[in-house]
Amino acid sequence: MPLYLRLNPHPFSSLPDHPSLEPSPTRPPLHEFVSALLTEAQIFVTSIPDTFRPDRKPRRSPPATAHVSLSTRTISASPRSNEFWVCRKSVHEDASVAGSASWEEFRSGLREHHSEHEMEYTPSVTAVERLLEWPTAREMELDGGWTGVDMHGEPGRTDEPAD
Repeated sequence: MPLYLRLNPHPFSSLPDHPSLEPSPTRPPLHEFVSALLTEAQIFVTSIPDTFRPDRKPRRSPPATAHVSLSTRTISASPRSNEFWVCRKSVHEDASVAGSASWEEFRSGLREHHSEHEMEYTPSVTAVERLLEWPTAREMELDGGWTGVDMHGEPGRTDEPAD
């Protein structure tokens, strides 16, 4: 099974077919790519309690009033490089009030507009540009019962050029 969850951008050649990309017989089928990616993500997320090291001190993240717990993990990506991952956990009141958000506001901010909001918290993210969009999972039969999946490509967020 390929490893899709990496901090460095993947080359366009590893992505499924798209009308804007040059056709290639080595590209994975969209269905298989999305299913494998979601399965890998689910395994990664469920391993967090066992593989991430929790920070003892809760943090604040204004304007939210909920305390934030951070956990970290270093993964050897190759013999010469490591990836530093950070996991954030917080519990919020389901209310559209100052310092919190309703479930719909939270969902919109985290799921639908995550990249745009990331600019507010990550100084190295200065712009968001959507390069490619594939059909949603509503139009595909996905392994694992996944629904409402959107896949899009954005430029890499490193100092290295994406190929």
